[in-house]
Amino acid sequence: MSQTGEMSQENLPGLNGLEIAVIGMAGRVPGADDVQAFWQNILEGREAVVEYSDAQLRSLGVPPSVLHDPDYVRAGVPFEGVDRFDAALFGFTPRDAELLDPQQRLFLETAWHALEHAGYLGGGTQDGNAIGVFGGCGTPAYLIRHLLAQNPLTARSTILDVLTMVGGNGADSVATRIAYKLNLKGPAVTVQTACSTSLVAVHMACQSLLAQECDMALAGGVSLNLLQRGGYLYRNGAILSRDGHCRAFDAQASGTVLGSGAGMVVLKRLEDALRDQDCIHAVIRGTAVNSDGADKVGFTAPSVQGQAAVIRAALAVAGVEPHEIGYVETHGTGTVLGDPIEIAALTQAFGDDCPRQQCAIGSVKSNIGHLDAAAGVTGLIKTIMALRHRTLPPAINFSVPNPQIDFAASPFHVNTRATPWPAHLQPACAGVSAFGIGGTNAHVIVQAWEQADAGPGLSFTRENVAVPAASASVSGHPVPDAAGTGNTTQARPAQGSAPLHVLPLSAQSDASLRAGAEALQAYFEAHPDAPMTDVAGTLAVGRRMLPRRLLVLARDARDAADVLIRQPLDRYFEGAALTDAPALTFMFPGQGAQHPNMGRSFYDSHPRYRAVVDDCCTRLRPLLDIDLRTLLYPDLHGRDETEAAALLTQTRYTQPALFVAGYAMVQQLHDWGITPQAMIGHSIGEYVAACVAGVFSLADALHVVAMRGRLMHGVPPGAMLAVGLDEAALQQHPLADCDLAAVNAAGMSVLAGTDEAITRAEAQFRGQGIAVSRLRVSQAFHSRMQEPMLAAFESVLAGISLKPPAIPFLSNLTGTWIRPDEAQSPSYWVRQLRNTVRFADGITELLQQEGRVLLDIGPGHTLQRLVRRHAALGDTPVLAIQPPPDGAGPGTAEAGGVIQPDREAQLQACLAQLWVAGVDVQASPLFRHTHIRRLPLPLYVFDRQSYWVDVPADTDTERHALTAEPVRLAGRNAWLYVPVWNRQPAIPMQLPERARVLLLGEPVPLLLALQMWLEQQGFQAVLASTGPEYQRVSSTHYRLRPRHDDDFARLLQDLAQDQGRPTHVCHAQSLGMTGSGEAAVGNTGSREHGSEVSGSTVVDSSVVSGGRHDEETAVQDALLGLLSLARHCGEDLNAGCRLLVLTRASDDVTGAEALQPLQALLHGPCVVIPKEYPHLDCVRLDLDVDGQCTARRVVECIAQTLFAPEPDAVQAWRGSHRWTQTYTALPDNPPGRPLGLRRQGCYLITGGLGGIGFHLARHLAQHWQASLVLLGRSGESAHAQRIGELKALGGRVMVCQVDVADAAAVSAAVARAQAEFGMIDGVIHAAGVSHQQLVAQIGPEDLAPALAAKVQGTQNLLDAIRAPGMAPPVFVMLFSSLASTLGGVGNALYAGANACLDAAAAAWRDEGCTRVMAVNWDGWRDIGMAADMHLPDHVGISPDQGMALFETLLASGEDSQVLVSTIPLAQRWAATQDAWPQPRAAAEADLPARQRQPRPALRTAYVAPADDLEESLAEIWADMLGIEGIGTHDSLFELGGDSLLAVQLLAVVKHAYDVDIAPAGFFQEPTIAALAVQLELKVMAQIQEEEAPDGASV
Repeated sequence: MSQTGEMSQENLPGLNGLEIAVIGMAGRVPGADDVQAFWQNILEGREAVVEYSDAQLRSLGVPPSVLHDPDYVRAGVPFEGVDRFDAALFGFTPRDAELLDPQQRLFLETAWHALEHAGYLGGGTQDGNAIGVFGGCGTPAYLIRHLLAQNPLTARSTILDVLTMVGGNGADSVATRIAYKLNLKGPAVTVQTACSTSLVAVHMACQSLLAQECDMALAGGVSLNLLQRGGYLYRNGAILSRDGHCRAFDAQASGTVLGSGAGMVVLKRLEDALRDQDCIHAVIRGTAVNSDGADKVGFTAPSVQGQAAVIRAALAVAGVEPHEIGYVETHGTGTVLGDPIEIAALTQAFGDDCPRQQCAIGSVKSNIGHLDAAAGVTGLIKTIMALRHRTLPPAINFSVPNPQIDFAASPFHVNTRATPWPAHLQPACAGVSAFGIGGTNAHVIVQAWEQADAGPGLSFTRENVAVPAASASVSGHPVPDAAGTGNTTQARPAQGSAPLHVLPLSAQSDASLRAGAEALQAYFEAHPDAPMTDVAGTLAVGRRMLPRRLLVLARDARDAADVLIRQPLDRYFEGAALTDAPALTFMFPGQGAQHPNMGRSFYDSHPRYRAVVDDCCTRLRPLLDIDLRTLLYPDLHGRDETEAAALLTQTRYTQPALFVAGYAMVQQLHDWGITPQAMIGHSIGEYVAACVAGVFSLADALHVVAMRGRLMHGVPPGAMLAVGLDEAALQQHPLADCDLAAVNAAGMSVLAGTDEAITRAEAQFRGQGIAVSRLRVSQAFHSRMQEPMLAAFESVLAGISLKPPAIPFLSNLTGTWIRPDEAQSPSYWVRQLRNTVRFADGITELLQQEGRVLLDIGPGHTLQRLVRRHAALGDTPVLAIQPPPDGAGPGTAEAGGVIQPDREAQLQACLAQLWVAGVDVQASPLFRHTHIRRLPLPLYVFDRQSYWVDVPADTDTERHALTAEPVRLAGRNAWLYVPVWNRQPAIPMQLPERARVLLLGEPVPLLLALQMWLEQQGFQAVLASTGPEYQRVSSTHYRLRPRHDDDFARLLQDLAQDQGRPTHVCHAQSLGMTGSGEAAVGNTGSREHGSEVSGSTVVDSSVVSGGRHDEETAVQDALLGLLSLARHCGEDLNAGCRLLVLTRASDDVTGAEALQPLQALLHGPCVVIPKEYPHLDCVRLDLDVDGQCTARRVVECIAQTLFAPEPDAVQAWRGSHRWTQTYTALPDNPPGRPLGLRRQGCYLITGGLGGIGFHLARHLAQHWQASLVLLGRSGESAHAQRIGELKALGGRVMVCQVDVADAAAVSAAVARAQAEFGMIDGVIHAAGVSHQQLVAQIGPEDLAPALAAKVQGTQNLLDAIRAPGMAPPVFVMLFSSLASTLGGVGNALYAGANACLDAAAAAWRDEGCTRVMAVNWDGWRDIGMAADMHLPDHVGISPDQGMALFETLLASGEDSQVLVSTIPLAQRWAATQDAWPQPRAAAEADLPARQRQPRPALRTAYVAPADDLEESLAEIWADMLGIEGIGTHDSLFELGGDSLLAVQLLAVVKHAYDVDIAPAGFFQEPTIAALAVQLELKVMAQIQEEEAPDGASV
């Protein structure tokens, strides 16, 4: 160790100065996306080879002639995502990405990861330091088989055509493209030596480093096997294996297999790595490269002499003896010729003195295949991992040695299990070989990096976590000294807490950012003792700063993980950088913002700020007759704070104090490299802007400000009044004796005048109901009352030299940019004192330019609050650098979170938000890092998309084999589908210009936070919660009764009168109710009563405190509320509305939820409402109930869903991810025995004597001689014939007259069945009633009959079979319906009831050995609920088909839900509205007109049709009803029609006139006359829309 404590080779014995440190690694190989996963696969002996079935190979395009060839090997090494690339990150257009060789894409991503792993992807690469790139790639198969196949070059092709095609696929650009994209300015050399390419690249990189040509180097290779489709044809004597496996050194070895992948290492001279405290994974002691020459049998043959020579050379360079080598990663291709030659060469190189069989050998090709140009570096990475973990890696596919290899006479043995590195071989050393076809050989000697070698504190543990280091100053950062020399002083940490470390994370896309945050969270959870100073430093200096940003403030690793989960607003900041260089605008407040101790934390902790304040106060003392610091910081000077506060309200002191505080802050920020591109000040604040812009010198500015304050202090007293009107509205209220002093924001103006005048104005406005507030000032600023001092002030300015502004700022006088002549005119500054402050106009002018960031420089948030009221603000960040005087930072209820009262925390939060917005704050305390060690942290998560030019249709393709996508095959399961949830990337928020949002639910923190968020966006947000009666609590809070439909009608009526009908509704009743109107939430409260929204609680999981009954009542309340909302929102046929329904853990998304099946009742209305009310857009979002999501995250997800232009109809939110549901075909698995069916088994069937139930019973009796327990509401006597038929078929029958909704009766029937027949093998719940009722017609009394059998009956059955003493059945099949997914007019309750069955099946997943599955059946023809329906030819299941499907379902997989659709489900979904079953009476309307009955006697008089339209409609009605002479005012329902017939009638009308009429609107007046009016209005609207010019409003 040197005297300075730094490490060098001189301090390390055994090193010769030629050592190269490996400081970073990255790779992607078959079966592993990173190095750690690759090593884990090696340790576990995994092989990446996949054996394909004939069906899979046929689907990949393998011709039958090839498939039947006896030499065809049905195996390959798939490589996932070969077509995918993060083009946006690297700046490629989609077309350029398509034309770029996938090998180069993969190599770019690998280089990015490698530099990240080393901690050098940040400033190092951006500054363009000397980093070299050495690497090569495999055959450009993408160019040959894809690009040229699609765009063949012909005799007419030009050189431009060739260059365009080849430009992104030339092997010669592999290294230079990386250097260009990452801005690396060392040597960029493409290497190509066939199989040894990447190890030769490592050798060349080492040589370049030793020659001082670069400071760091990337070395590696990439190869993608795009030429193999599925399997391959074996040829005797060729390199490929006969059986599809590489068996290196084994007697059964017959060749290798081809794989795909990339690998790269980051290299640095060891001395430099030690100096920079890099993470050293291993040390390369020596490398060598040579060629076989002609000393071999043929060009492609290996040479013993050549290989032995290169190994001896590498050992010699390394200064390592052969007996010190514990492991050799061989070339090991598993060929009959190559393996014996390689062992012979190794034996020759190691010599006779080396102990026999001491050295272990292996070959990575047995695991992942031959990676060609990437093979060598992949073996090197494997070896480095083995050295790091001191483990000899196991070789696979080896049992009996190749008979041509005499291992007993050699120093080598094949190691077949993971074992510790031999203790006598320390330090651990290994060799790595790579031999290229043609004869270029390479060998590398690599050594483990031992802690003992490095000395204390310089080693990293095998888990990659460094020894914790001491933290820096307050907030974890040093502070510059007063002189700006770069020396640092230690500031005071927050009392009683550890320093906060700054953890920045950035990405190109939201998806990458969220995934990166999750990876970092997992890292902290796995490494609770991670050294946070080094982690923070690595993230700050070792990563690229990209546009999507996230920053966390944390005290330690556990705290960091917690912050990443909870996302508290004071320590978690996320957003998008506005531009490459956002236009930062400083804002300086005026009088009223002052208070004692303003800027105190800066004065105490930041010497530059203190020095400027001290200097200004010293200069001002002769002008003020007081040391201003005694007022600014009274406790430091023995002054009473109350006295100081009183003096600070005097204008003569206020204005100089505000100027000094603002100017000192600017100078402090300037020292941190934070400078404004524009400025705006309010009244006296404009003088700070002018001084910073150079209009005033500092001395002149201090003089002018002091005199201005003294002169204004001397004018007569007055008063000022803030009025809740803008300037235009204020002019409607003439006040001759008051002046307009300021226009601050929308609806915020200030009047000034005498006390009497202001008193009169206040009384006048209050009498008119206009908000006013008397300001706490003693004078009337910016009014006629200032005129007596204007001449004196002008004389003060006369002697001042004014310069043109060097930085643009806004004029208070004009509300626009100040002109140079104005800034240099004394008269301007006189008028600026007297006239109106047009601050709002100035902000309007500022916001004309996008990409601005506004920063309130003053004490507190005065200007920040004003600007946030501006209508044009949009997403423009408005920040404040100091907390309000009361110490409350951005964690009050206004900001939605709770912030610690630490003033330094406000600075950190502000700097963090500036960085998130894209402002360069690298020189600020936020990012000041010294003496850090760069750690290998979680790597960037690429947001890959598919960029691929497909092989033409007549050309064989193997893309699917490479991506290893599962192959779906059509077959006997063609009608069966299963639900699948897919995790979706984050989507950018798209907010409307204005919105009126109704939130229906209890005041849980989630809804309060959502309401606050909506208000912060400028939207109207009203919360409607449960109460004992309807009540308007305030303009933003109502109470209603969930089972009173009138309350909902009244609510919407009141909202329409108050602020307009809602444009968006969020229904969240199910999240916080126990039923019957009783709220049950954790931490409930209303902001009207001062409660805070912490963001840490979503929903109290214990709301179901009263058991199942309370839960049922709560969900039914929510259901009725949803129906009432839809009913009354849908009344206005011309007003669209987004209806977002929140459910709680009703969907089985991840398999880990504690499901609540009753919540699924809400699924039904969600799929039915849009069909009955086409102008209502209904979306359902399922939230997890376990509290993992914080309110902030959930609010973001809800808002995204609420405002998305075209959201998925069904979504879920789990953890930090959005999921959507799709359906996929059930795989065509080999047929198996139906689960639970056996001869003479016992089966319980509810509804067993009904249509479908009886057919099932008949099938089981006939084919399985089953004992049948049939439950139904009628007894044996009613079904004697059917019972006799079942017995005749060989079945034993027990009939139980039971209502399945009766829990006790069901339990008794199940117990009786077990007593009679022994074990019940299976339960089939087929009972149910069809409930057709429109949303507009459903009331509380309709719930019980619609839900009893499906919902209560299911629960009773499941409870009965798991009762004590009951033997569990093998299966339970719940007969659900496609209606739960597809909906259908009139099916709101029926669909919800069936959705409960689906959820109940999913909720059973972890209970015992019984398989519970819900089957969503298509319609059955002629039986069950379809007995009176006419189904189209392509829809419906015959009884025979149903029985076959029943057994197929029992033999299929473990899915808890399976859908049965006789036509493709996607097609069925698209055609749902036109595919509802039609009653036979209605279907006959398509036949010749039948005999019509005369019009019955009705209450309404007959009125004949008045025009052609009414006559046409009357004819349609007559055909459908079979009634002659229908009048235009006759009610459809009085004529005998029902809701379903009404919907069918509207379908006929739609077909005839191509016009949609909402059923709800028709039901309000179901007559021909009313229908004709609706049709005419719709047709006229369509005509106007078609005739309107583009962009016209009609």
